[in-house]
Amino acid sequence: MTAPVPESLAGVPVPVVVLVAFAVTGWLLVLAGLRRGLRGPERGPVLLLHTLTPPGLVAGFSFAGYGTLHALVAATAGWWSLVVVAGRAPERLVRRGTLPRLAAWLGLAAAVTVVASRLVGLS
Repeated sequence: MTAPVPESLAGVPVPVVVLVAFAVTGWLLVLAGLRRGLRGPERGPVLLLHTLTPPGLVAGFSFAGYGTLHALVAATAGWWSLVVVAGRAPERLVRRGTLPRLAAWLGLAAAVTVVASRLVGLS
């Protein structure tokens, strides 16, 4: 007999715990792609800004009147959409002549944000 799946883990709903796991994994995948793909003088600032993205998102959404969960959903959608659209080279998103790839990333991120918001109960 299997144990029942808990509705919450230490008071945090399971969908939120799963979202946090996806967020951390997506952030690490983008970081790995940036570390592997970037060379030259832009590498340091890009890695620094990527490292500052999570606290910046939380602060920005908090100042705007939204909670951390909204920021987490948006960031997770953006990071995973970037991984899907750009593959293992996130810098592909900003190369010259990649407007279709940029549009695909934006559309996918928006769709994933809507779906993920409903899954964690933000709709």
